[in-house]
Amino acid sequence: MYISPQVSRKEDMYYGLGWRISTKENDSYIFHGGETPDSRSELLVNPEKKYGFILLTNKNNFSEVLQTTYMKEGIKAIIENGKLPESPKVTHHMQWITLFCTILLAMLSVWNLFVLKRKSTIRKKMWIVIGVSSIICSITIIPALTYIFGAPWHTITYYAPDTAFLIKCLVAVFACNGFILLSIMTLKKKKRNFFKKRIHEDETSL
Repeated sequence: MYISPQVSRKEDMYYGLGWRISTKENDSYIFHGGETPDSRSELLVNPEKKYGFILLTNKNNFSEVLQTTYMKEGIKAIIENGKLPESPKVTHHMQWITLFCTILLAMLSVWNLFVLKRKSTIRKKMWIVIGVSSIICSITIIPALTYIFGAPWHTITYYAPDTAFLIKCLVAVFACNGFILLSIMTLKKKKRNFFKKRIHEDETSL
């Protein structure tokens, strides 16, 4: 009963009472996995072909989760066919994209501050919109990612610490950019008001 299909997950794949079940023709088997932030295990049993194996790894990263699947399928192919299939190379697209966005935003922030500091006449509304937008982005990035991945932030932190660190850097850059821009705009406004007041006082005294 506990290895009988109970819930359909996708084509030819079901979940029983604690087991994941493949019902493919000529390739039916049961398997289950477990994981911690630093390790992962997979247990696969094929009753028809009378074999089973356990896969243990001492690395577990959310961005590399498919590698364990490739290893499991590779061991299965060796046992059944005596051949090791080619596995896709490990990619780090998620980390590289996050790093690229963080560096690009940091460079744009420095450039914006440099331009804003040098210009005497500025488009106040535009810079305020940029500053407020940066702060909003810093607040909403993490909630948006937890919604997209369907996992709480602490889970992402545990199982993808490198990506989580880069995301925190991205949040910090957004927040700093927004607060600094708004601070500069506030100081420029005070400076303009001060000079206007002085000019008005000078004109009144004449």
